[in-house]
Amino acid sequence: MSPNMYNVPRVMLIEKSSLSMRQLSQLITELLDCELSAYDNARDALISISQKPPDLIVTEWDLPDLRGDELIQALRSHRDLKAIPIIICTSNPREEIRRRAGELSVTDLLPKPVNRILLQERLNALLNRSGNPIREEPETKTFNDFRSQIQDIRTLAPLPTSVKNILEITNDPSSSARNLAEVVKVDQSLTSKILQIVNSAYYGFYREIGNIDHAVVILGFNEITNITLAACIIQTYRNGHGEYFDRERFWVHTLGAAYIARSLKPYIPELISKDAFVIGLLHDLGKVVLDQHYKEIFHRVLKAAHEQNRPLHEVSRELLGIDHAEIGGLVADSWNLPIPLVNAIRHHHNPDLANRQDYGIHLAHLANYFAHRQHIGASGNPVPDAPHPETLKVFGFDAKDLDSVWNSLNINSQALSKILL
Repeated sequence: MSPNMYNVPRVMLIEKSSLSMRQLSQLITELLDCELSAYDNARDALISISQKPPDLIVTEWDLPDLRGDELIQALRSHRDLKAIPIIICTSNPREEIRRRAGELSVTDLLPKPVNRILLQERLNALLNRSGNPIREEPETKTFNDFRSQIQDIRTLAPLPTSVKNILEITNDPSSSARNLAEVVKVDQSLTSKILQIVNSAYYGFYREIGNIDHAVVILGFNEITNITLAACIIQTYRNGHGEYFDRERFWVHTLGAAYIARSLKPYIPELISKDAFVIGLLHDLGKVVLDQHYKEIFHRVLKAAHEQNRPLHEVSRELLGIDHAEIGGLVADSWNLPIPLVNAIRHHHNPDLANRQDYGIHLAHLANYFAHRQHIGASGNPVPDAPHPETLKVFGFDAKDLDSVWNSLNINSQALSKILL
């Protein structure tokens, strides 16, 4: 029996990227009881539309066979199809696209990645007027202020100058350890934090390292670069203590994930060690940004997750319409970090949406799992993810062999747990 006999709307999604298609499909079906069809090109979609017109079309602007305006023109020229509402999603909402979309009476133009809250509002406005069922997010009215504020997250959390300087040095082939040391030495608190990590039990040097120059000689340029980047981030979001979120233990968790990710890197030759470390270090960036700028709201979400004994990201999506992973992705994107890193941050709880080649997503997911499993620090999440089967396939692991995998990494979890002490 057709779902539409129960007044369920038909939604068509046209998206050239398989990853983006899976993400949007999941998001739409979470927000809306609907009959969803998806196509990766405009021509097949047009054939389907002519046979069975949908109630709404959500499409990317740049399709492999037609531009968005060509697709819309084809629909607008047909008497029976011209009234179908169309939402355009694009990662590049340049002025030319906005102007053309306005000329063609496009219903809405949303930037990618699509914000859950904005999409729900559009779906409600377009389809709820006809009585079609829309799933409401529980208790979202409690957080109305957050809905408007979250749009400013890019300006509230700019790229720290110290981090920018370090990234510029590490990405410049002509830079040397001396350049890095010169930048670090002007900031005594940063120097102190770097030496604290270097002299921790994790590295286990028999004699204390007293200055950055010595540290570079002993550990090498790449290792000091990783430690410096970690110290810069930690210094930017200084320690704070809450009932459910202790930043010092949080940073131990993220450092743990960084070292674990780097140790897992040999299983994914396509990644380089530096990138693996940064993926682990920044995977939970959204949590500390929330704690820094929306402490009260974040505390309420944490409290609900702990009281309900449920994953933090699931509770956050119910209450806020967004979670720390997506927020971290927004911030990383605003910092102009590489797209694979942005995706690793944004989707480390959703490896089922990733392709096998989205190595950073799978790496962040598994490193996060091992950091929780070994009780290295604390992330604030009362119910950590189990390793996803797709991620295990990418690494070539079997769930029953994870003890052996961990032992093969040769990581001293007890020493790592004390890295900031």
